[in-house]
Amino acid sequence: MSTTGEEIEIISCCDDFIEDGHADNKMVEDQNDLKQPTVSSSSYNGPIEPCLSFVYAIQVDENGCMGNCFWADARSRATYQYFGDVVTFDATYLTNCCKMPFVPFTGVNHHHQSVMFECALLINETAESYTWLLKTWLEAMLGRAPSTIITDDDKAMGKAIADVLPNTTHRLCLWHILQKVPEHLAHIYNKYPSFQRDFQHCIHNTITIEEFEME
Repeated sequence: MSTTGEEIEIISCCDDFIEDGHADNKMVEDQNDLKQPTVSSSSYNGPIEPCLSFVYAIQVDENGCMGNCFWADARSRATYQYFGDVVTFDATYLTNCCKMPFVPFTGVNHHHQSVMFECALLINETAESYTWLLKTWLEAMLGRAPSTIITDDDKAMGKAIADVLPNTTHRLCLWHILQKVPEHLAHIYNKYPSFQRDFQHCIHNTITIEEFEME
């Protein structure tokens, strides 16, 4: 694939990859190639994969222009090995200038704090872009797929998850579901004043299927 045109400067946080504060210009030619710069063992001191480093991948078109872009640092990759059982995959953020969807992969650690596993910028929200992103992300995370992935109700995203993560349980985000409730149940809210309170109780305070059905 041609890499003519303006090159993209990638700044790595790895000490032995940076010289005078800047890294060499790098372009990933193969859209499936995941570039991993060399890194000293001092960059991550944890017990899991001490050689983990900052990684990135960039899709390039025939004119050498940047397409989808993915990156993950050493700490995020190591954190995923501990807390990557459940992952939230959200593409509802847009950058101000180029309107490219910003896609973070996040989870929750043992302190109930949100942790970020990786980030990406996509040129569009098609199944092809999501498939490339999930495959690249899975490679960066050492091939470990999450047990559960949570997304909004996006058909292209669902197709990519089914293709790349067939053994992962796909759940829909409760927040996104609740945003649609007033639109579809406004007449019920108006007719039954107590419905909203009971509905919220049913969603948030029932633990088992039996409790939910009893409500």
